[in-house]
Amino acid sequence: VHRGFQTVVLPALEKPLRDSGCISCGRCIDVCPTGALQERAHGHKAVPLDTDKTETTCAFCGAGCHLEAETKGNTIVRVKGDPKQAENAGIICGMGKFGFDMSLGEDRMKEALVRKAGRLEAASYEETIKAAAEAIRKAGYDKTAFALSPRMTNEEAAAVKGLAEAMGACCFSYDSMESGLALVAGKDASTANGADLDKADTLVAYGPVLSLAFRAKLRLAKKRGAKVIAVMPEDMMDQDTGFATKVYQVANDTLFLQGAVKAAAEKGGSDLAGYPALMESLKDVAVTEEARELALAYQKGEAVVSLLPQGTLTKEGAVLIADLAALTGQLSGEGKGIIQIRKKNNTQGLVELGVTEGAQAAAGKKAVLVFGEDPADLQADQDAYVLVSDVYRTAACEKADGVIPATWLFPLKAALPTAWVITIP
Repeated sequence: VHRGFQTVVLPALEKPLRDSGCISCGRCIDVCPTGALQERAHGHKAVPLDTDKTETTCAFCGAGCHLEAETKGNTIVRVKGDPKQAENAGIICGMGKFGFDMSLGEDRMKEALVRKAGRLEAASYEETIKAAAEAIRKAGYDKTAFALSPRMTNEEAAAVKGLAEAMGACCFSYDSMESGLALVAGKDASTANGADLDKADTLVAYGPVLSLAFRAKLRLAKKRGAKVIAVMPEDMMDQDTGFATKVYQVANDTLFLQGAVKAAAEKGGSDLAGYPALMESLKDVAVTEEARELALAYQKGEAVVSLLPQGTLTKEGAVLIADLAALTGQLSGEGKGIIQIRKKNNTQGLVELGVTEGAQAAAGKKAVLVFGEDPADLQADQDAYVLVSDVYRTAACEKADGVIPATWLFPLKAALPTAWVITIP
């Protein structure tokens, strides 16, 4: 603010930082032309360092933002967005920018725990794993279940899944969520990506877009003249919709989308498989003016991308969005398609590995091994044995019979064994 020699770095309009709209994304540090702003160092002294740079992907939400991590030896010094990648064009949120400090936390678990006389007590890894193996043998392999975290890498998840398959046990994820997109598109996966957002002339966001990178993309699309529509449930109208050129406030998203699909189907799509059954299911649906407007936006747009934050809409709602895109020729292609914004960073990886069952898979199991998940309800029998492996001591750990510290979340060395070989007789 101010000019010339009076210029100083302050929040917008000289407001307190908490009132300025700052979202702690750290972008100001990246673009500062003088180096006057820099990250506060945690866990190490802030000194000039010659760092190694590694391209990676953010490990928090499912937006898939590309990062550039700077390291010195075994220490993460700073993280920046990678402007060369179309997915997020260098824009990242505060979790991606500063969340790596989580790896330096003093309260990370460093010792195994075993429940004795109702209390978790420190134990050796050998004791903890032997207790788990004995519990699995007692339960029976067909009564054993492995819960996988969508924060694990494909390789880590595949290793756990391979162990489960060798035993004849089942694999599931407490975070697993059935997708309606698969019923229309043929696969539970996005049909568009971040690069398509830059090419679309019409963008439709269903529910709150919590990813800063995607919100920024929508704002940039609005700035270049694209039509940006937000379809927001009434109970979520407090969420940011500043990126939109048009906002539809809906009381019932299913009825609203049924109306939009019916309006689109009346204008075309009769050659699609399932069209007669679709029209029959919608014969009693009333089409509102706003629903007709949404259908017209899909029909008039040359390239339409729909953003579907997973968990915001019902499975039926996701099916209707996919129907609307299919009827108007916007299901796939350059600048077209649907982006499923997953809650966790590698939810899609678990889907590709075939881990699609949810918490119901744990019902009736006598041994449940939980890797990196912290469910509100473990969904196991009261007398079932529970082993939890995680980085921090979570609520799930407090309910477990055995706990093993995890090293899979962050690429840091720890005073832990580098590998375990478990022989299942």
